[in-house]
Amino acid sequence: MLGSGGTQERLRDDSGTGIEPLLSVVGIVVKDMLMKDGSSAVVPLALSGGASLVLPLHCVALFLGAFLLFVIEPMFTKMILPLLGGTPAVWNTALMFFQGMLLAGYLYAHLLSRLNKVWWQVLIHASMLVAGLLFLPVQLAWSQTPSGGKHPVAWLVALLTFSIGLPFFAVSATAPLLQRWFSRSGHPHAADPYFLYVSSNIGGLAALLDYRCRAGRG
Repeated sequence: MLGSGGTQERLRDDSGTGIEPLLSVVGIVVKDMLMKDGSSAVVPLALSGGASLVLPLHCVALFLGAFLLFVIEPMFTKMILPLLGGTPAVWNTALMFFQGMLLAGYLYAHLLSRLNKVWWQVLIHASMLVAGLLFLPVQLAWSQTPSGGKHPVAWLVALLTFSIGLPFFAVSATAPLLQRWFSRSGHPHAADPYFLYVSSNIGGLAALLDYRCRAGRG
């Protein structure tokens, strides 16, 4: 098994410039190693000044992810009210949609984390996040109200899916993926990454308080 120095040298030899700059944001470098059983493993590589940033960067990313999720749910649902009204069915359907997308995001994160190569996990999820940017700014995919023959629940789910589905799905998967990557970062607290939920909880609470303050001023 190669040490971290050998890992860095091999990465530079293979790619010329190395892949450290791309992954330094999480304080790790991905290395594929051939173990005795032929499996692939990932070892952490502390970069100059990067190791001390691993925990703060994960906390900030988790806070922002939760903040975005909790601020977009009531905000986007309120954008739909002029079309369907503020009936409980509208809010319940929107809540069902967001909870379903959250569950789908967790399932995607679970399946993605099963890949042996963390490099592929980062690349695939980064592509998903970039694709979500195509849906910005947040707006309704269409503004026509459903016709009398269409069930409003199916119409509302379709509107939510085409308007905000992909970015919500991508952001919802970020928290479990970051916790998974943190557990493999070599940080002293990597063995128990669940304390990072504190950042997510604070982000969600801050988003709800922000929406409440904005709604009160409106």
